[in-house]
Amino acid sequence: MISTGARRRIHLTARAKARICKDMTSRAACLVVLLLVSALRLIGNPPPPSHPTVLMAQYKGSAHPVIAVEKETPIILIDGKRTRVRGNVALSTERVPRYAGGTAGFSGLKVGGLNVVQTVSDHNALFAPSGPTVAGYVEFSSVVTASDELPDCFLALVAFDPGFLNGTVAQPQAQIRVRELGTLKAGQRTPVTFSTNPFSTPQARAVFVLLFSEGKEVRTNMTPVADMFFQSRERAVHAAVVAQWIAQHRGADQPVKPMLQIPPHFASTAGFPREISATLTVGADGRVTDVALSEPMPGAAENLLLRTLHGWLFLPKLEAGTPTVTRVSVPLQFKGDEQG
Repeated sequence: MISTGARRRIHLTARAKARICKDMTSRAACLVVLLLVSALRLIGNPPPPSHPTVLMAQYKGSAHPVIAVEKETPIILIDGKRTRVRGNVALSTERVPRYAGGTAGFSGLKVGGLNVVQTVSDHNALFAPSGPTVAGYVEFSSVVTASDELPDCFLALVAFDPGFLNGTVAQPQAQIRVRELGTLKAGQRTPVTFSTNPFSTPQARAVFVLLFSEGKEVRTNMTPVADMFFQSRERAVHAAVVAQWIAQHRGADQPVKPMLQIPPHFASTAGFPREISATLTVGADGRVTDVALSEPMPGAAENLLLRTLHGWLFLPKLEAGTPTVTRVSVPLQFKGDEQG
């Protein structure tokens, strides 16, 4: 739910005692700030592919890109007109081709708060399993510094179950809160502090931040964490589709089929060869386990390309219904003057 983030005064009655949990951004807290270094250790090499993101808001049964935020209210375009989406707004994310120009960094990031969760009686208020959150708040504070002037900025605070990244839970149970930032000046340290509604589940939450300018995501020092989250989400969807693929073709032969082919994001393709080929080894689970290029790429472009191709997902080759390892040759063409 997205609404005003003002801190509330909370009164507890004898019949509706509650367990109060204050977040000090520690392991025992209601919220966990996902530290970049710790998160990078969870998935190993190669790092996940980039995931430029657009925030989507549901409006009258359809999802629309969020182009701005006023305080905590998403704004979308309907017939070319800016429209505020009020109330309990369902927010989601989708992959888009490119990031916005410029970069930014968050420093001193802290997420804290208080949840009041309902319990069944006075006697077991401290020991009963948690019920639904009935009140509380989340507090966010950080300093953001942009490399270039970024107009009409807003941030999205994404909280999810930390077990999702290491596979101990199947679904991220992600929740999103948004906040207007306005224009960020180049090189200027801008403090950001706000309170918002609590997350609906009181257990520990991992958190990362997405920054947007005019609706386009800006790369930040939190982007690698977001990339890992989105890769885990894509792999969870992929695993379910692969299971259906195998069930639908019991005892049959099927060729390998692409499911997700992510385009690489180069700052420029100037000086690239016009065309190369990549040989991908696709495992029995449909994931890419190895990539071989027909010729080297200049500078850091090769690592970026390998990282992207390792993120591709396939429906595995089936032999008599059994998924098997196979290789796929992919031609890659580059325009020498392409920018962005």
